[in-house]
Amino acid sequence: MLKVLDSPDLNASGLKGTVAQLIAHLGIIPEPAATKLAEYLLINRLPITKETFQSALQWLKTADAAEVGLPE
Repeated sequence: MLKVLDSPDLNASGLKGTVAQLIAHLGIIPEPAATKLAEYLLINRLPITKETFQSALQWLKTADAAEVGLPE
């Protein structure tokens, strides 16, 4: 079942808390790569499921650098 989360607070102070909430909601271990991916998804307002988050996270871990996978 899909669930829409509340609209994220994307100001500088609220982003970190929203990222932590998203990671916890998905049941993902809070690690630097997961945090960077969650930030990217939230800032760009991209939809995500736990399965696609995990797949993207695995892909990022195999990339040479996060910057290759998540351009700013």
